[in-house]
Amino acid sequence: MTIAVQEQSNILQEVVWKDWKVQGQAIIQRTTGTPESTLVLSSDYDSDVVRKNKLGQYTGRLENELSQLPESAYSEPIDGTKVENYDSRMKWIQKAAEKYHRLMQNEKGRKFLEKELTIIAGWGNSKAGFKVGSDSNDGKI
Repeated sequence: MTIAVQEQSNILQEVVWKDWKVQGQAIIQRTTGTPESTLVLSSDYDSDVVRKNKLGQYTGRLENELSQLPESAYSEPIDGTKVENYDSRMKWIQKAAEKYHRLMQNEKGRKFLEKELTIIAGWGNSKAGFKVGSDSNDGKI
C-alpha cells in the first residue's frame, strides 16, 4: 500500500485529481455510470472480459482460468466512492489490494495474476504509435 499511497497522493492527486475539469468528469461518470468504474485485475481493459455473462459463465480467452479462481478478478467501487477524493478513492484501492493479496496467496490466482502482469509489463516495449492528448489520462488510446 505504500506504493499506492505514493502514486495516489503525491502524484495522481496533484497532477490529475486537483484539476476541476477532471473532477467534473468524475462527477458525470459517477452520475451516468458511463464509462463503468471497475478495477480489473487483468491485462484486459474491459471488465466484461473478466465478468460472468448473463448465463453465469465466463467467455473469451480467460474463460478457463477465471472459472478456477477463488474469487473474481475485478473490484467494483465501494458504495459512495468519489474517485476524485483521495480518502474515498483509497478505501476502494485498499479493498482491491486485499483481493489482489488473497488471489496471490492462492496457487491458481497467483498463476493468473503473474501471467497478466507479464502481459502488462510488455506494454512498455510496444512499438504502437499511440497518440495521447494532453487532456487524456488514458495511456492506451
